[in-house]
Amino acid sequence: MSDNMNRLRFSKGEARLLENGVIENVIFDYASLECEDVLTFRDLNQTLAKKNNHYVVLVESGVYTSISEQARKLLASREFKQFVVAKALIAQNFAQELVINFYL
Repeated sequence: MSDNMNRLRFSKGEARLLENGVIENVIFDYASLECEDVLTFRDLNQTLAKKNNHYVVLVESGVYTSISEQARKLLASREFKQFVVAKALIAQNFAQELVINFYL
């Protein structure tokens, strides 16, 4: 699941520690995220942030990625963002921009 101490990956994406408290999540091209994938990203982020520390997340979607309605609801839940201070989302195309606007 991991390459090194600052980069952890799984089949649909990777989390990278950019600097202390700043984590980038990259969703691989053609990935379709479900709740378990979102939970995996959270676990990777918390591992990089040294468990129970607060962090900010930069999320970059790949080409033709999607996310299920249930996964979007999970991302928006209070419980899920317990340690996330801020989140920035980068869209690669207009369709992703629409999803991001819906999420916001």
